[in-house]
Amino acid sequence: PRIISTFEEKWIQNILEEPYLEKIAEDGYFDALDGKKLHFVFYRAENPRGNIAVCHGFTESAEKFREMCWYFHHMGLNVFALDNRGHGYSHRHNSAPEVVHIKYFDQYVDDLQKFVKKVIKEKAPELPLYLYSHSMGGAISVQHMQKYPGVFSKVILSAPMIKAKTAGIPEPVTKFVTRLFILLGKEKEKVIGYKGFNPDRTYEESHDTSKARFDYYHSKRKLNEKYQTSAPSYRWVN
Repeated sequence: PRIISTFEEKWIQNILEEPYLEKIAEDGYFDALDGKKLHFVFYRAENPRGNIAVCHGFTESAEKFREMCWYFHHMGLNVFALDNRGHGYSHRHNSAPEVVHIKYFDQYVDDLQKFVKKVIKEKAPELPLYLYSHSMGGAISVQHMQKYPGVFSKVILSAPMIKAKTAGIPEPVTKFVTRLFILLGKEKEKVIGYKGFNPDRTYEESHDTSKARFDYYHSKRKLNEKYQTSAPSYRWVN
């Protein structure tokens, strides 16, 4: 259900929540299995009753989920928001800030497990652990539960990316075409048909259901190149 407009307006105007989050937020980095630096934000709760990890979607970032982190924090949870590799302030396998590139999808899964062991368990090892994930983060979470069962007590899947959307093109064709571009040495390049980040994009052109929230995050994206990821590489799609 949509949050009532008065609270939404208060949030976007930064009357209370943003200064409060800035005060309690702790930025950090940890080493993934391949040694790459991955970024996270930790929101520490007073007398916490649990820990919750936040795993964002494709072309998003931990920054986009600050409002969600605020809710979880006020439920008495320590919140650990991860920038998946290729997003936000985490390591990128290519130099183009708009393109998300990854060598293989299982890297996301192993990154999440290392995040749990290296960061969450070291900061608050005795508390129950939950996971909130959205879109691509949902795909990561499902595969994580298969590969590392029993790590999380409960998992929330918000619009999980269970199957790739290939715009009407048969999946075998998509796999063949992307594989061909990989063999041609274009694995890190942006997939044809995807536009770059558009600073002039409007709410009406988006898939959002809240103009206030769209304006809030889009204004941050315009000012920070780290949040301007907007397209996949051929390797990512493959």
